[in-house]
Amino acid sequence: KMKKHFVVIDKDNERLQRVLQSYEFLYVQGDATNDETLLKAGVERATGLIASLSSDKDNLFIVLSARELNPALRIVSKAVEEGAFQKIRKAGADDIIFPDAIGGLRMASSMLRPNVVSFLDVMLKHHDETTRFSEVTIGEGSKFIGSTLMNAKIPQQTELLVIAIRQAGEEGFIYNPKPATQLKSGDVLIVIGKINQIQKLQKLAKDPTV
Repeated sequence: KMKKHFVVIDKDNERLQRVLQSYEFLYVQGDATNDETLLKAGVERATGLIASLSSDKDNLFIVLSARELNPALRIVSKAVEEGAFQKIRKAGADDIIFPDAIGGLRMASSMLRPNVVSFLDVMLKHHDETTRFSEVTIGEGSKFIGSTLMNAKIPQQTELLVIAIRQAGEEGFIYNPKPATQLKSGDVLIVIGKINQIQKLQKLAKDPTV
């Protein structure tokens, strides 16, 4: 739905064929820890890679290889053991995900905030649901640069709701930003809305990541 092209790598042909019965996607049957397989999948021209094998050792090897083959690649890796975090980070991963930790947090959230969790489940999991969270980067030449959030009139032009801003060069977020918040090149807008509305904002912002 977001019109992002991707290639799946898996050495288990039976699993690939089983998933292909429900979804259409490009794939390479092979070992993702092998440089030749990564190259066949197009790692040199890719913008991102997700390493999600069951072994930290294998994910570490994929991260090392992918970073060497494409230094500009954004890499997200799965980690099973907490001790693997620093090793995978040093290997070149931009972000590291611990599924067990996330699962525990989700269970607690489901107990304490069931309606919030249900809302996110509907939005993120249902294939027919077009409303979602997304991010839009303000690029050079955008008319938003130098404008306040109020004067940018993003809700009026796109019907999107801006729920947070990560200002250029900053690590944290401004949640529920004030109308007087000034926008500049490189700021990332976190929005909620429909796909066509997000695409409209990307054009207005001259998002360089699209």
